[in-house]
This record gives sequence, structure tokens and C-alpha cells, in this order.
Amino acid sequence: MSNELSRPFRVACIGGSIRSAVGRAHRIALSMDRKFEVVSGSFSRDHKINIETAESFGVPANRVYEDVDKLLEKEAGNIDAALIITPTDLHFEQVEKCLQKKVFVICEKALATSVQEILRLKEIMPKGHFDLAVVYNYLGYPMLRELKHLIEVGRLGKIHQIHIEMPQEGFAKLKKDNTPMVPQSWRLRDPERVSFVSLDLGVHVHSIIRYLTGLSPERLVAKCDSLGNFSDIIDNVNCLASYEEGLVANIWYGKVALGRSNGLSVRVLGEIGSAEWVQQYPEELALSDVYGNRTVIDRGNNSIVVASESRYARFKVGHPAGFIEALANFYWDVAILMEKKAAKQDLKDFDIYSLDTALEGLKMMETINSSAETQQWESMQEGKVGSGL
Repeated sequence: MSNELSRPFRVACIGGSIRSAVGRAHRIALSMDRKFEVVSGSFSRDHKINIETAESFGVPANRVYEDVDKLLEKEAGNIDAALIITPTDLHFEQVEKCLQKKVFVICEKALATSVQEILRLKEIMPKGHFDLAVVYNYLGYPMLRELKHLIEVGRLGKIHQIHIEMPQEGFAKLKKDNTPMVPQSWRLRDPERVSFVSLDLGVHVHSIIRYLTGLSPERLVAKCDSLGNFSDIIDNVNCLASYEEGLVANIWYGKVALGRSNGLSVRVLGEIGSAEWVQQYPEELALSDVYGNRTVIDRGNNSIVVASESRYARFKVGHPAGFIEALANFYWDVAILMEKKAAKQDLKDFDIYSLDTALEGLKMMETINSSAETQQWESMQEGKVGSGL
């Protein structure tokens, strides 16, 4: 795909108002490489905020709608995609409506709150079609992509362990008046078969392991706890997972790790080498070999293959790219996907963003909850997810 499209893809935003932190991140990422243009939206249920957001995007008032139904009624034939960045518990209904109108969907993770919801979406989407892309923004970091390449070419040998953690502190912190810092209300209502901490963080962990290795989890044992300021929800998860080909994953994620604003890190251990990537230092990848050598490489290293591509060089090495640039890299991927889809070309390279990956992730999250309840090893619900492409 060329760096410049004949025109940007036209997007309608569902959610993502100017009061939304994730909305601001998406807005910047969408515009960074000029591959997408927001042309309409239903940004907020609050009419005033809806209009203010449209004005900030440069969206005309006659293309702003109070709900998804009205937006799709007027815009389904005038847009290339709908971007859903609403609270997770609203995703299923909104994605379903878009797919029924044959509108391509870009949806923030998690795609839904249960396996059953995703299976319902699978029924709507014809077999062999790729009509949605799920956002896993961490997969856009260039050095994480470099790590995937190193694994694929055998630089680390056969991978036998992954240690991955994503600790945060929001549910344990206090304000200056000694009262809890209260998150959005929807984050404090655990669905029946999976916890919101898993929908928030666990699906990211699943996507990273699948992205790096291409392998699926087979069975796991987990412990889920409520350790923070909100006693009726799960806020900390520890999991040991057995994957295909003998891979073992040690997983920890939660929102009660004081001192960790967002402590995402990945350690990959292989037969002849290991690698470590820490989101706080996103431009660096630490590599170790069987001789005790440890090397830290970045985008400027002359051995780099993937992370040196021009698409990642928005500015010179030594000026760190970060979270929003990683999200922009996701949108670059989606632009390629949409062009290939229109040209009826092979889309298997984008399977990580597919409904099937989201389905496997939700199955894993539900199995984590089940294992925590039974206090024993559990097999993945219904086994491995196959490609729907």
C-alpha cells in the first residue's frame, strides 16, 4: 500500500467525545497519517457534548446524531467504517447494528462481554468475510513488532515460556481526602462469566501472546481476587496457562499494584535466547543469548528489520514514539486491510484483529473465571478457535 491513499477512509465515530481520554487518543491517531477522516458521529448521549465534539472534529451539525440507529439510517451508505469507542458493555449491540447495515466496524477491545455475544456476531458476519477490526493498540509498538519478527526467524529458538504482566494501580489509590479514586461506573459491574479487569486488561495480554507466537491457549489455572477499594469486583488476576507446542505463559494483570500506572512488560524465553520489552521504555528491546551476552537494541540499530520501516519513522531515532503513535500504527494496518478487502486480496496477515481472535480471548477470560471458582485447571471452553477467513 502506498503512503498516500486516493482519499482518506470516511469514518463515523460512535462514542469518543471530547470528555473521553480514549476518544482524544483515537482522534489524534486517526489523523496522524491522513488515512482516515471523521465525517460524522454520535459522540455522546449528552446533546451539548455531542455538538461540541463534532465542532472539534470539523463535522457539520447535520451529520451529528443522537444515537446509533439514526446515524446508521442516514450514513450507512456514506461512510467506509464505523469506529466504536463506547464503554465495553455497549459494544455488542452497536457492533451488531453496524454489521447488519453492512458497515465495516473498528471496535475498541473488548469486542463484547461474553463468548455468546461474539458467537452471535459470528452468525451475522458471512463466513470468509473480514468485516471488523478489533483495536489492540499495544500491538502497534514497533519494537514489539520487531520481537515478533525475531521469534519468527528463530533468533530465540523454540519459545518455551512467556512472562507477561499488566499491573495498574487505579483501584487501590486514594485521593488527597483519603477517599477512593472512583472509575467509570461501568468498570464496577462485573458481567456474569468474566470480570471487567479481564475485559480491560486480560484481552490485551491474550492478544500480545497470540501476536508474538501465533499459538492458542489449551488449559489454565487461575486465581482472581478483590484486593482494592471496591470489594464487589475482581481487580487482580494471576494465571498459569499451557499453550500449544508446550509453551507456558505466566500472566498477571490487575488494578491494585501501587506504584504501577501501567506496568505492561513481556519476557520471552527461548532455547537459545530471550527478549524483554517494557512499555515504559517502548523504543528498546533487550536481548540475551546462551553465552551470557545482553544487548539492548532500538529503532536505530543496524540489525533492525521491521521497526526500521519508513512507516515507523515519523521522527528521528532518539525522539521516542509512544502510546498514540502505536495506536496510529494500528490505523495504518486497518487502512491496508480495508484496501486489500476492497481489492479482494488475502487478509490472513490481519487475523490478529479478527473476530476469531476476539472470540478466543473471551473464551480464555471466561475460563480464567471458571478456574478461579473451581480452584483447579480448566480446559479452554470449546477448544481452539479456528480462522474464519
